[in-house]
Amino acid sequence: MVLAALCWSTAGLLIRLVDADPWAIVAWRSAIMAVCVSLGIAALQVYRARGVLAGLAATTARFRAMGWPGVFSGSLLATTFGLFVLAITRTSVGSTLVIMAATPFVVALLGWAFLRERPSRPTWIAMTVVLVGIAIMFGDGFGSGAWTGNLLALLVTVTFGVNTLVVRRHREVDMVPAVALAGFLSAMTAAPLADSLAVDAGSFAALALLGVVQLSVGLALFVAAAKRLTAADVSLIGTLETVLGPVWVWLGIGERPEPAVILGGAMVLGTLIVYMRLTAPRRIITPAEA
Repeated sequence: MVLAALCWSTAGLLIRLVDADPWAIVAWRSAIMAVCVSLGIAALQVYRARGVLAGLAATTARFRAMGWPGVFSGSLLATTFGLFVLAITRTSVGSTLVIMAATPFVVALLGWAFLRERPSRPTWIAMTVVLVGIAIMFGDGFGSGAWTGNLLALLVTVTFGVNTLVVRRHREVDMVPAVALAGFLSAMTAAPLADSLAVDAGSFAALALLGVVQLSVGLALFVAAAKRLTAADVSLIGTLETVLGPVWVWLGIGERPEPAVILGGAMVLGTLIVYMRLTAPRRIITPAEA
């Protein structure tokens, strides 16, 4: 899950390198991700089947095998992509990120209610400290946006949280095809909303990295992690994305973060390091064991 957050955290830097309409960014990033994941699945199946036709047949079967849980997960992911763009364009970045920092709490409560995964006391403490740390990081921008944007950011936490529960609940289902489905749905929705889909070569290179590394690899790692960790742990470790994002922007284009961002980020990072060290030996609680 740490590696997934590492991939996701590159979004800020890469998006800064793209000169395009926001909806065009969503469309290109989602489309590239969908094609990349689909080709990855097909290549793996062709290799395993040692034949193109048999491999393509196995690829089709793999997509069908995800069933309604996969369709539901893909739809939730696609909705999350769109809601995030709508939120970030209707309220401040600070408001969006602070509200989204509540995701671990939302996921923990949903996991407790529907999966019987009761968060431990250290988990609640870690989530609270992380929320405070992110509030410090982006406190200046919190509350300055419109209430509609804040509401949309809250909906992002819900859709992502529910998707985490779906992946956890259906651990026996291969959800990687659902990631590709999410990309196709998101791209088809965003493309008509863009003023223009035209981008220059440099922007396309950044978009390709967004689609391949930031989304494809990041979401594939997320799917793998969500099957092995509790829902609360997945979302809690995922907050590393918020901390690392400003670091890459600083190192990549020299945009130095404010002291509050450094302080809050250090608080979040330190909390997560301590939490992961303390809980590393802990056995995952499954619904059957609860």
